Amino acid sequence: MKTSNLARDLMKTFRKGGQTMKALGNVSLEIEKGKAVGLVGANGAGKATLTKVSCGLVKPTSGQTIADGFDVETHRREVLSRIEVVFSEVRGFYWSLRGDGSRGCGGGSLVGRRDALAE
Repeated sequence: MKTSNLARDLMKTFRKGGQTMKALGNVSLEIEKGKAVGLVGANGAGKATLTKVSCGLVKPTSGQTIADGFDVETHRREVLSRIEVVFSEVRGFYWSLRGDGSRGCGGGSLVGRRDALAE
């Protein structure tokens, strides 16, 4: 198995009303190169936070995320050009698509990525 994307000991906390809330607690995972992954879980489980941290939209409190060999924090632009993320609850999804079919927090084409994964 060739690992392309991984998270090591990711933690994310937020301050809310004077209290510290833990959104992610020492999450680690590996995703095999070329695989598509879906995150499923209860509301408030940390799915969106994990996804946002993994593509550099939110900075983790601690831990590290690697995408296609690049550290997400230090090489965010390179990472965003290589990955695609689509949130299921995005309002106005159709209207936010670019002419090349791209969408999400990456720079590639969804259609091209879908076709490449299907091969």
